[in-house]
Amino acid sequence: MAYVTEGHSGSSGPAGPSGPSGPAGAQGPSGVQGPSGVSGPSGPSVSGPSGPAGAQGPSGPAGASSTEALVQGPNLGNADVTFHPGIDCASLYEIPAGTMTGPHNYKAGNDGTIPNNLDVFIVCRDLSTNVPTILNGGEGLGVLSAFPGTRPSPMGMWIHWDGTNWYCDSIVWIKP
Repeated sequence: MAYVTEGHSGSSGPAGPSGPSGPAGAQGPSGVQGPSGVSGPSGPSVSGPSGPAGAQGPSGPAGASSTEALVQGPNLGNADVTFHPGIDCASLYEIPAGTMTGPHNYKAGNDGTIPNNLDVFIVCRDLSTNVPTILNGGEGLGVLSAFPGTRPSPMGMWIHWDGTNWYCDSIVWIKP
């Protein structure tokens, strides 16, 4: 029960000293850990869907093995002829199928304006046993190379102008 008295309240005195701390509580026993359980099987490996295809980049320039970008000169016929890359501005000459009735010489001319290091491709589609021979029309003259007399498939020959003479770089099989 609380009493209320009327009058003045007095001033408070100083705080008393703190009492001593109580004893620490007892610690409980440590827990014992049981054995580990058996691991379960790994889950399935899941990969996400493939990303969208990248954009197609621009095509590079035609390589030396591509004849699609070469400028076609006149066909080499059933006669000994000189062809003129420096006048025709051509890099492709062809001996069509069924053309040759005998062996023929085809001379690479050195007239006109021939850029140094020009490569020219000569295609022989004629599969007869007649031998087409390619001659150098440069200062050194002479035979560059001849297509074989037996050709089971069309062949091509790369020739190269070094500024003075034509040279045979290679002979290759080509698609019919």
